[in-house]
Amino acid sequence: MNKTLILDFNRTLYDPDTHQLIDGALELIETARSKGYTLVLLAQAVPTRASLISDLGIADSFAEIILAERKMIRHIRAIEKSYQSDPEHSYLLGDRATGEIALGHRAGWQTIWYQAGRFAAESPIGFSPTHTIQHLSESLSLL
Repeated sequence: MNKTLILDFNRTLYDPDTHQLIDGALELIETARSKGYTLVLLAQAVPTRASLISDLGIADSFAEIILAERKMIRHIRAIEKSYQSDPEHSYLLGDRATGEIALGHRAGWQTIWYQAGRFAAESPIGFSPTHTIQHLSESLSLL
């Protein structure tokens, strides 16, 4: 079984308000890769998203980039199967407690809720994230 890190894009790695990567995003990607994680980007599909990811220079860091109309548990299951991921040693990191973090929890994965920005006040319903961070740099010691 392998270690996998599923990352959300908007407001987790990329700030759409400033049109820049969030502080610590590159360090997170580099550290996870150096620690042997397979990186998968699971992001909402919008018309310019693929070109934006490429333009930011991070596309090659990911084993797979999944752009979905709606993130669903089937995406996590497909990632788990494709990369032989061990959910006990793999993480899903995102900023939406009721979105990707809830999906990761339901799939039995370790979750890292990036509680910052627009959705910081959004509370998990019926579960607790495995970890909660306010800065991406806090995730480095968790991996």
